[in-house]
Amino acid sequence: MTTKVEKCGIVICLDVGPSMTQAPENHETSLDMSCRAISRLLQKKVFAESKDEIALILFGADETANHLAHEGYSNIKQVRPIGQADFDLIQYVEKEIQPGSVSADFIDALVVGLDLLHNSTNGKKFTSTCILLFSNLGAPFSDDKIDSLVNGIQKMKTDVNLIGPNLDEGDETNGDENRPSTSSGRGSGGYTKQKTPQQRAGAALMKHFLQEIDGGCYEFRDIIPMLSYFDKREVRATPWKCTLDIGDNLKIACSGYVKTQEGKLKKSWGSIYMKSKEKEYTPQLVSSYHLNNDEETEIVKDDIVDAYRYGTDLIPMSKEDKESMTYKSPGKSLQTLGFTKEENVKQSMRVGTSVYCFVADPGDPHAAVAFSGMVNALYETKTVIIVRRCYSARSMPQIGYMAPHIKANYEFAYGGGSRMAFAHRPYLQTFLQARMLVNHVWK
Repeated sequence: MTTKVEKCGIVICLDVGPSMTQAPENHETSLDMSCRAISRLLQKKVFAESKDEIALILFGADETANHLAHEGYSNIKQVRPIGQADFDLIQYVEKEIQPGSVSADFIDALVVGLDLLHNSTNGKKFTSTCILLFSNLGAPFSDDKIDSLVNGIQKMKTDVNLIGPNLDEGDETNGDENRPSTSSGRGSGGYTKQKTPQQRAGAALMKHFLQEIDGGCYEFRDIIPMLSYFDKREVRATPWKCTLDIGDNLKIACSGYVKTQEGKLKKSWGSIYMKSKEKEYTPQLVSSYHLNNDEETEIVKDDIVDAYRYGTDLIPMSKEDKESMTYKSPGKSLQTLGFTKEENVKQSMRVGTSVYCFVADPGDPHAAVAFSGMVNALYETKTVIIVRRCYSARSMPQIGYMAPHIKANYEFAYGGGSRMAFAHRPYLQTFLQARMLVNHVWK
């Protein structure tokens, strides 16, 4: 039931050569569309709080800055070492990338990107690695390194995806001819033109290369819609271990996992680091208390007492009064309050902020049989459990329900209110145990 959060090492190779800046008037160039796509990709990673680490390489740049420069890999610039995406990288892609005046070999860029991946991910725990090549393949290239590049990619099990022209068509289609212009004043790339002989040769080589490594290819016009939706933040599923108490004598060891939950940013916008030219600083929140008078007289927080309105009067409530009246939590628990028919749980009662999925404790085979029997008992009698769940001794209890849902390969139960669910894989003794539990619990 445990899930592992994936962590991918990504190298973005962006062509900034002269061929990427050629486009009719009022239309986006290939470089503009590439930067827009990269920006959206980085935004998805930032807002999803992804653990993926990304590096950016520009080829066709006027300067050379990479680890293989001494071997003749010129006009290739490593802008950003591999690391998690942030707003600085997004701002650089959107505002600071400048077109180059020379062309660079996209094969050389892939070699530099693969070398960067090898050096940066060695010793780190990445579930996968990937190279994203943004280019219209309009620059001259050499294929003498293609075999060693294929071997290196296959050895590292690295995915390679090209974002550029359609490799199967004779025309380079950047969009629909009748597509309207964007609100920024520049066109959306809606034009069709013939590929140059250089692009045809590059497309033929790239098609063969991607077939050898089982890579992918996406057109400029298709990648933007694919990046238009943000992903949720991935978290590692950690169990909440407890016992499902049915009366005083029947206890079933189980573990709960969050199935669905309202997503929230880990950091508020106020805590995001702000930058100035002199130094970096974190904004501090300062609270002060003032009387509701003309002078707005400031008072000390210790002199404030909470009060609650009763009719037209304000009744003060001291800290000691609150503590004496506070509900004392029973501690971590999952207690059965009773049983009812599923039809009695109305749709309005199923609204909640989260859904939990409970499974029997993996290390307890007796709990597994009992849990499976409970699921089937509920299913056969069309009954749900009304439960009270308390996360910890400092938490207030929540009321929810558990209802079964059985499929061929697994058994589930969905819940409402403060919603919970539980699941378990079936056993051969399921129906026998179900009837035993029905007789034991309901009678």
